[in-house]
Amino acid sequence: VPTDIIRQQTLKLLRDTKSFYRQVLDDAFKMQVKIFDVTEFRTLRPQDLLQSLNIFVATFQSFRVTNTEGRKVYQSNEFLEPCFRDIPQQNYFQVSENGGYKSFGNLLAYLRPLMVIDEAHNYSSELSLDTTQKLRPLAIIELTATPAQNSNVLFQVSASELKAEEMIKLPVELTENQSWEMTIENAVQKRNELEELAKSEREYIRPIALFQAESRNKEITVEVVKKYLIEGAKVPENEIAIATGDRRELDGVNLFSRDCPIRYIITVQALKECWDCPFAYFFCSLAKIHSPKDAEQLLGRVLRMPFARKRTFAELNRAYAFVAVKDWATAAENIHDNLLN
Repeated sequence: VPTDIIRQQTLKLLRDTKSFYRQVLDDAFKMQVKIFDVTEFRTLRPQDLLQSLNIFVATFQSFRVTNTEGRKVYQSNEFLEPCFRDIPQQNYFQVSENGGYKSFGNLLAYLRPLMVIDEAHNYSSELSLDTTQKLRPLAIIELTATPAQNSNVLFQVSASELKAEEMIKLPVELTENQSWEMTIENAVQKRNELEELAKSEREYIRPIALFQAESRNKEITVEVVKKYLIEGAKVPENEIAIATGDRRELDGVNLFSRDCPIRYIITVQALKECWDCPFAYFFCSLAKIHSPKDAEQLLGRVLRMPFARKRTFAELNRAYAFVAVKDWATAAENIHDNLLN
C-alpha cells in the first residue's frame, strides 16, 4: 500500500472477522487465514506456511530501497530460522546486500507470493520494478483508478456500473466562478444547504467540502483560504482542518462521529490519493490543474456514496466541484468520457 494510513485501515478491515473482505477470504480458505502487519513477520511459523493463507500488509516503502542495509525485512532473523529449515541453501535468494540469507525478503522470494499493489500507477520507476523483481512474485495484481496506457488491464469497472451499485455519487455538478473568493462563498452556501437536507436522512451524514489551495509560493495559500473561510464566509474555526505534508490535523480524527465538527478541509496535494471519506461532497479548486490524471484523482475524493446507498434527496446523490480558473474546467472536460461511460 502507498501510505501508513492505508496500511492501518487495510489491517483493521482484514482482521475484522465481520467485515465483508475477511468473510470472502474465510469462505475461500475454510477459515485458515492469518493477517500480519509486515513488522510481525517474526511470528510466522513453519506450520503457517503449510496450513494457512498468510497475508502481509506493508507499505511499498518497506521494501523499496537502493541500499538494503538497516532494513529489517532484508536482515537475517533468528525467529525465521524454523521457516528455512526445509529450504535447501541453494534456494536462498540473496535479496539483501548484507548477507541476510534467512531474511523475510529471502523467504518471500522462495515462496513466490502473489503481490497486490494499491495505487500502482505510482510505482513504475526503475527502483520500484527492481524491488518487485527481487521478491520474485508469482504474479502482480495492480489496483488503480488511473492506469498507465501500456497497462495490462484484466478487469475494469465503469462509473455507470458503480453508480448502478449505489457506490458513487454522480453526476458531478461543475460550477465555474470568476474569483477564488466567489468559489469559497458558493461552496459554503451549497454545503450548508446540503447539510439541512441530510438532517432528514435515516443515517447520519455531515457533508464535507475539500478546498485545494495553492503552494506556499503562490497567492491563494492554505492560510489565505482558512482566513477567508473564517472572516469572509463566517465559518467557525473548529469546523476547519488542514491536511498538508507538514500539517496533519486529520490524524486521529473520526470524521464519521456525530461529535466531529469538521466540515471543511484545506489541502494542497495531500488528499490527491489514498484518502477516503464518503461524507466529502464538495471539491473546490483554487489552484491550477492541467493534468487529467490529477483531475481524476482529486475528483475521486468526493465520489464515494455514504453507506453505499442511494439517498432520499437527489442533491445528496451527486458530487459538486467548484473551480475558480478555466484550466481546471479544461482538465475536467478531458475526463468527461470516463465519467459518462
